[in-house]
Amino acid sequence: MKFWAWFDVGKALHWLCALDGEGERVLSRRVEATEEEIGEVLEELARLGGEMVFGLDMAGGSATLLVSMILERGERVLSVPGMAVNRSREAYS
Repeated sequence: MKFWAWFDVGKALHWLCALDGEGERVLSRRVEATEEEIGEVLEELARLGGEMVFGLDMAGGSATLLVSMILERGERVLSVPGMAVNRSREAYS
């Protein structure tokens, strides 16, 4: 099964929302922007099994540690510009 995980990146914390292939939410929670907590949530996602694709609203700055830890695991990371997120929110509201 394929899973989609989106991180809303912040300076001190990120918000994660993960969906399964049917679009059902399987995880949604706050993640402190620390190596320890990012590692914990990535392990939690790995336990779901299947392929995981990550989307982030930024690739540098506050997201650097997060991106490097995801890539270190060999996972796919997609950059989703904030404008695209805003437009999609309007479409589904």
